[in-house]
Amino acid sequence: MKCYHEKIIDEILEILKNNLILIYNFHDHTLPNIREYCLDHVHTRYKHLDYGTLIYFTEEALTELINTDYLYDFRDIE
Repeated sequence: MKCYHEKIIDEILEILKNNLILIYNFHDHTLPNIREYCLDHVHTRYKHLDYGTLIYFTEEALTELINTDYLYDFRDIE
């Protein structure tokens, strides 16, 4: 069973993930390095990123999220 703080972290990750997908799909000028990487590897089978590349893309993604005006919340809250 997950601890309370793990559930909160899961919700934070979900909102970040949803907003990154939204930013990627609806704003062509965002996440340029991730876009370029994906275009260069579109015909290759996905493999896990090496640590350096993952950190580089993480920094790019976090910068985009920090600079966005609003984070949308798509969770199903009942």
